Amino acid sequence: MKNEKGITLIALIVTIIVLILITGAGITAGAKSLNDVRLKAFYTKLEIEQEGIEKIRNTDENYKDDNNNTVYLKNLGTEPTQAQKDLIEQITNSTSTGFRYFTKEQLQQQLQIYGVDLNLLINFDNNIIINPEGIKIGKDHYYMLESKKNIVNKEVIDRNIGTPDYDFDVYLYGSNSYRIIITPINIGDINQGTVKYRKVGLDYWNVAEGNEFIVNEIAQYQVQYIDANNNSITKTLEIIKDPIYQDIWIEEV
Repeated sequence: MKNEKGITLIALIVTIIVLILITGAGITAGAKSLNDVRLKAFYTKLEIEQEGIEKIRNTDENYKDDNNNTVYLKNLGTEPTQAQKDLIEQITNSTSTGFRYFTKEQLQQQLQIYGVDLNLLINFDNNIIINPEGIKIGKDHYYMLESKKNIVNKEVIDRNIGTPDYDFDVYLYGSNSYRIIITPINIGDINQGTVKYRKVGLDYWNVAEGNEFIVNEIAQYQVQYIDANNNSITKTLEIIKDPIYQDIWIEEV
């Protein structure tokens, strides 16, 4: 993969300037001005992401995996959850077909798009990107670039729509630690729920910050997700490391 997919220096400078404006606006401006700057910062982040995604979309980039199979970047990421599909269909007035979900870590590690802390739903064919968490300004919630339809009723999106469940993934964090990321299913907003975890054999639970946590051992862990209605699901997950290639992955036990 090519380095030009990384964030450009100009885009980085723009982001820094916008963040400085947010700080200044918080001190000197009224609520309306602050909200305007916050929204502009959100759009700027999406524009930076769009720049990297455009290059992948236009060049159909791919690479060879360890088995010499061709892997297309457009096919990476994961299938959107049901709540994310509902969001896509509501704000685009079309089906969610063709969208893939990328966490901010996957955008960096798989697509080499750096510097912006947003998770994205991406449709490469139709050139659409959506931040499923969005940003709330007053009563409205924004999920897409300004040129797209993107304001929806937050209460509709955040409803609980089924039995709680979650997907999971693991990434190397530093040299000897591991970041486990939990993606809730059937819930619109991770902030409405709680993730707890503990190493198998221990009695006490740790509470994660948001939907991810760091562990320092290759072991089995119990991970519990509790939704906004106090419904919960607990899974036992095992981190596995290939002794030869040093690859890591996580599986449900």
